[in-house]
Amino acid sequence: MKRYITRALLCATFLAAACARDLELGEITAPDAGYTLPQGRSDADDRIVALYNKYGSYFLYDYSRRDLIWTLAINSTLAPYQCTPPDVARVGDFLDFIEDVWLDFYPDEFLEEFLPYKVFLADTVKQVLSNATYYRFSRTGANQIALAFCSDTLLHLTPATKLEYKIWLQRQLWADIYVDRLDIPEEYFAITDYTKVTSADPASPDYYLARGFFQNIGSMYSMSHHWDLYYFFWNVMSWDYATLETTFSFDNYPLLKRKYDMLRAFFIQRYGVDIRAITDATYN
Repeated sequence: MKRYITRALLCATFLAAACARDLELGEITAPDAGYTLPQGRSDADDRIVALYNKYGSYFLYDYSRRDLIWTLAINSTLAPYQCTPPDVARVGDFLDFIEDVWLDFYPDEFLEEFLPYKVFLADTVKQVLSNATYYRFSRTGANQIALAFCSDTLLHLTPATKLEYKIWLQRQLWADIYVDRLDIPEEYFAITDYTKVTSADPASPDYYLARGFFQNIGSMYSMSHHWDLYYFFWNVMSWDYATLETTFSFDNYPLLKRKYDMLRAFFIQRYGVDIRAITDATYN
């Protein structure tokens, strides 16, 4: 189930509001957070309502900090991340932007299932640590994501920065949100041996690339399907295909290419999503 509340409850809430008000666009309330759509301050409110009606997700520009950092899952919170509020005048431009770097890569059926329940629009997303502050493009939480650049930053965005944003966002989506929810063919896991620890020595028969792992996870985490997929998605989404193929020497490590080709074909067939089309997309 995609949401923390049932579709039946959502439908009942929406129908009750529509019947009571007899409006073309009825008010839509999120029972767990107290949000109501439209939020009423953006010329793009009709688009946000349409996104909710289509995918069941709240795209929010007015929200509380408490809700932003709240989570049901331990170690899946936005803290110590902080967000500065978005420029409401740029919400429509920002929706155009995230269509280019996110939504347009996926069919409606996929987004209905996997789009986070709450999408927080922000000017900046900052990771605040004791010794430094890092500005990020996005940050995922428990069934939610915060996105930066809903501001005049969009007016000065270079193609290179837009590409960098797409890469960062897609890595987080696949490695953090999709990783444990996607159907994965058993043949993928049968390719590699999870009972033996991998090696960082290229001369070893257990060298992690030779074994079909994109990361030497045996030195950091238990050998598991989760961490295999996590680092598969994190690395695959970091490069266009030509760079990925060269960086990880697919000719020398055929198990990597075999796993990539298998999942790419499977996702096209199962979800209508082409991971190579996502990674190879560029911007002018």
